[in-house]
Amino acid sequence: MGKLKPSILTGLFSHLSVNKKKEKTDYEDLRQISPKSKVTQKHKDKNVLSTLSSKLSKKALKDKNDILLTPSTSNTPAKVKVKKKSVLRLGVQQILDNTKTMMSATNKYNEIVESPVQLSSGKREKYKNSKSSSLRERMMKRLKAAKFRFMNEQLYVMEGKGAEQLFSKDPKSFETYHDGFRQQLAQWPVNPLDIIIKSLRKRAKGGKLVVADFGCGEARLAQQLPCTVHSLDLVALNERVTVCDMAHTPLADSSVDVVVFCLSLMGTNILDYIREANRVLKENGVMKIAEIESRFEDLNQFVRGVERMGFEATSQDLSHNLFYFLDFKKKSNVSKKKKKIIPELSLKPCLYKKR
Repeated sequence: MGKLKPSILTGLFSHLSVNKKKEKTDYEDLRQISPKSKVTQKHKDKNVLSTLSSKLSKKALKDKNDILLTPSTSNTPAKVKVKKKSVLRLGVQQILDNTKTMMSATNKYNEIVESPVQLSSGKREKYKNSKSSSLRERMMKRLKAAKFRFMNEQLYVMEGKGAEQLFSKDPKSFETYHDGFRQQLAQWPVNPLDIIIKSLRKRAKGGKLVVADFGCGEARLAQQLPCTVHSLDLVALNERVTVCDMAHTPLADSSVDVVVFCLSLMGTNILDYIREANRVLKENGVMKIAEIESRFEDLNQFVRGVERMGFEATSQDLSHNLFYFLDFKKKSNVSKKKKKIIPELSLKPCLYKKR
């Protein structure tokens, strides 16, 4: 390749310098897009890149022609290496492909970002609703627990007749009481009725056993045992329950094999309930008592008082946390006329700490 003369090189560098300045001016013109345009930012970027790539393409072709058409002052024509037209087209096409890729990525980004905003707001709304509903549920549970504690304390310090009058005036209060009782039961380590059911299931298999459930509540004992169960309570929560005062039941004398008091020796007239159990029980019939251990100020004194009501203590199960389980066998009938020889029989009431 022949050497280029200095004059040719000077003209060539001057031409490239002018073109470089013009290219800078063109780029600055492209950046001066009106900020008040209504198109989005991604459309602005697309227009800038498209216009820029178009001008660069035209300028590259113009520069090529200018260089090839530059006159040579020597007898030997100057040979300058320039990029082929295909290479230039490839570069321009690459710029356009990059622009499309960027626009596609922008669109996908908008889809991904904008839609989760709505979803997250929906989830946030749902979370708020669930949070408020859970708060409402907790408040309702506290309200039921407070009503249960209030009624429970009243039942321990009044006679059975007073409790009967209380629930007869407002039958819904009995349901409220048992709702609170179920809530309280869920916090206990063991359900005392389960222990009683387990102890009676073997004897009840033949179906000949007759049981009287004093203060039955929902009559669950009748549902679990395959025998005759008389479910007795002040209010009937379902069709299995017979409404009565536990001191005066409609059962016949000596007609029952087992009497159950499961957390039902409430009120100040416990003595009347024990006497009624003695009346309806057959000879050698069993009376089963399950009560909270804190109610027994003196367990031995309570046992001796029950034995003086015509019973004999047969077993005591004190192994369970929170509860005492006592079994008695009927040895003789007790007449109501013998009140003077029967000692005071009572249990401590369940009172709650003020919160």
